[in-house]
Amino acid sequence: MPLNFLISFFAGLAAKLTDDLIDKKPRFSRKIKYFTAVAYGLLAGYLISASAEFATLFLAVIAAVLLAGKIDDAAHFLAIAAIAAMIALLGLPAIIPAFFVFFLVFAFLDEAMPEISAKKLGKGKKKQAFWQKILGTRFWLDITCLALSLALNNWVYFFAIASFDIGYNFVALAGIIKSP
Repeated sequence: MPLNFLISFFAGLAAKLTDDLIDKKPRFSRKIKYFTAVAYGLLAGYLISASAEFATLFLAVIAAVLLAGKIDDAAHFLAIAAIAAMIALLGLPAIIPAFFVFFLVFAFLDEAMPEISAKKLGKGKKKQAFWQKILGTRFWLDITCLALSLALNNWVYFFAIASFDIGYNFVALAGIIKSP
C-alpha cells in the first residue's frame, strides 16, 4: 500500500503540471500537457483499480470536478479517457456509496468555495479578506478524509488525498511552470 501513496504523489504532480501547462503560457511547447495528462490519468486509473478506498475517493473527486465545470481542456478529457482505459483494463473494485457521496460533497466544496467566497466577499476590508482566504482554501476534502480515517481507523483515505495534494502543491510551490 505505501507504493500507492507514492503513485498518488506522482499523480498529483502530473495533474498540477497539466493544469499549469493549460493555464500558463510557458516558453516551451504546451503540447507536453497531453503527456502529463495521460500520465496522471494512467496513475489515477491504476489507483482507482487498486482498492475500494482509492476508487471511492478518487471517483468522487473526478465527479466533483466534472460537476463544478473544471474540466475545460482537451488534456483533461484525455486524462479521463486514460483513467477509463485503466479501469477497463484492471477492473473497478466496489465503491462505498455513502462515502462516495460524502467525498463528492466535500470535493465539490473544494472546487466551488474559492469562487463563491471571491464573489460573495469581494475585495476590501481585512475581515472580508480573512474569510475569503479561509473559505478559498481547499481544505474541505482533506479534513473530511482525516475525520473519516480517524473514525474508521483506516488511514488510506487521508494518506491518499494527502500524498496527491503534496505532489500537486509541490509543483505550485516550486514554480515549475512559469509564464513568460
